[in-house]
Amino acid sequence: MRGKCIVLLFVSALILSAVKSVHSSVIINEILADPPAGSSGDANGDGVRSSKDDEFVELFNMSYEAIDVSNWFLTDASAIRHVFGSNSLVDPLSAFVVFAGGAPAFEGFYWQTSSTDNLGLNNDGDTVSLFDAAGNLIDRVVYGLEAGNDQSIVRSVEGTESGWIKHSDLQNSQGKIYSPGYLVNKKKTVDLDNLPVPEPATILALLIGLGWMYFFKRE
Repeated sequence: MRGKCIVLLFVSALILSAVKSVHSSVIINEILADPPAGSSGDANGDGVRSSKDDEFVELFNMSYEAIDVSNWFLTDASAIRHVFGSNSLVDPLSAFVVFAGGAPAFEGFYWQTSSTDNLGLNNDGDTVSLFDAAGNLIDRVVYGLEAGNDQSIVRSVEGTESGWIKHSDLQNSQGKIYSPGYLVNKKKTVDLDNLPVPEPATILALLIGLGWMYFFKRE
């Protein structure tokens, strides 16, 4: 009986570890807290520059499988700012952008507007956090005055957990001050830590089969 309990605990640990590995593959990749003045500040592409609506947070899925972020939520330092709707998927090695508001009309990547119609990103410093549907922290970014320079801040090597720099300092940025939905400087080598992780259901089926063989051979 003790041996069976150990096996069950081992199976549970493997399943939980697989879920955590998949979830932790989603990172916050770019943040625009300070849209510049004039037409260059129209980050959401709706033809209207707005200091509020053109703010955005870009996520990136570092894994090789789609990740369902339905009911996940984004917060700043003071409140929940966006809850992802049902059937929200972040494609493998792809970006997903949350704009504060407006009427974006982008194709080629997934996006949503804030469910609260406001991201509330402070130019002089804030904390942006991503939580899964169960309230587990997935990623968190604390930024300061560097975000208040009429451009976004972005991972120094996009699509990785590297440090943050101004977008214009990004290699290959060619003077662009933000790039929602696509990466202009991404890691080209394969990261062994982010190789495909089997779905929890697949792992469970495999382990049930192994457990069935173990228990019946013991009978």
